[in-house]
Amino acid sequence: MAEALAVVGIVANIVQLVDFGTRVLKRLNQYQSSLAEIPEAFRHIKTELPVLLDALRQTKAAIDAGSLHDESIKALLPAVEGCSVQIKVLDDMIEKELPALSNSWSRRGRKALRSLRCDAKVEKIIAVIRGYVQTLTYHAAASLKDLAGYTLPPPTPSSTVPFRRDDDFVSRDSLTKIRKICARPAARAALVGLGGVGKSQVAIEYAYQVRDESPDTWVFWVHAGTQARFEEGYRRITEATRMEGWDNPKADVLRLVRSWLCDESNGRWVMVVDNADDLDVFFHPLSSQRAVAAGNPGQAAEPLSDFLPQSPNGSILVTSRSQDVAYRLTGSYTSIIEVKPMDDDDALALLEKKLGSGAAKKDAVELVHLLDCMPLAITQAATFVKQRAPRMTVSRYVEELHRSDHDRARLLGCQ
Repeated sequence: MAEALAVVGIVANIVQLVDFGTRVLKRLNQYQSSLAEIPEAFRHIKTELPVLLDALRQTKAAIDAGSLHDESIKALLPAVEGCSVQIKVLDDMIEKELPALSNSWSRRGRKALRSLRCDAKVEKIIAVIRGYVQTLTYHAAASLKDLAGYTLPPPTPSSTVPFRRDDDFVSRDSLTKIRKICARPAARAALVGLGGVGKSQVAIEYAYQVRDESPDTWVFWVHAGTQARFEEGYRRITEATRMEGWDNPKADVLRLVRSWLCDESNGRWVMVVDNADDLDVFFHPLSSQRAVAAGNPGQAAEPLSDFLPQSPNGSILVTSRSQDVAYRLTGSYTSIIEVKPMDDDDALALLEKKLGSGAAKKDAVELVHLLDCMPLAITQAATFVKQRAPRMTVSRYVEELHRSDHDRARLLGCQ
């Protein structure tokens, strides 16, 4: 009787938790959609929550199928309750720290500043959630192994892109060039240009187009600003694919992913290596300290570039400010696509999409010229004007840009 009550209790908790977690994820998506940008740590949690919710659903399915032992169910109850606590903490943090459109301007400003100091708290939540995910999936997988003749089905191909698709994206010829290069087996392409010119936005749109056109293709996103960020991106790949050994805390994540990517039986994949600006990140050996900590002293001899395989079933798209890095990673200047500022027509189209109609053509043209037709600057300017309307207009924004370099930096720095 007690065991039956435990089963009912944990199933009810999981159902409630999945519903609550889904609503929290929706809130994060709404914040990013309405506010254009959210702190990086909150973007990270957006990629972790779906993994947790999937693990919870798998656990419920195993309980419903009767494949989980009573001991496992009892062991999982604290993990489920712990997940509930972490998601509640996250929900409270979102409410307190992230600015909302309904807040006054002064309150939104204070919240925006506070939210920048939340990274450590959110990363701690992420770490705890990962531990619970490992616990949940371990028991679910172990229960399935006990069922004679039962083979754990592979996960459905998905995406680890941590950004929402930009509904206001203005198509650019670089997308066509990416497609042409990446149509070849084991292809590598690189988008190169100044910061703010729109390289990452083009890569995001390409990633979503791949998923739209080929749902059976895995799409992976790896931030390459540092070696640690690169490894974090590979860890997310292990979690999404559930490759063998992914839940082993001592596993060599880089080698696990490289082996998985090279195995053609795992299907097609596309990887975006974003912000690959620093040559040292890819072509200096990994630090010995990090390798020893991971239990792989020999790993120190291999640079990160060696963990980007050229496999017939996959392709890699790099974004970089450095043509040198792009060439070293792609191996060919013909694979490098230069991303330039938008032309006038595209810049005006982007401004209108972000701002809506209403701005005088003369003011709009002057604004995009002042912003050098840079997509990021145009997006920031449109957000600034739209959030402060009707007090702020494009005409007034242009006037303030003309006043001084200080005002220009202030206006372009506001999200």
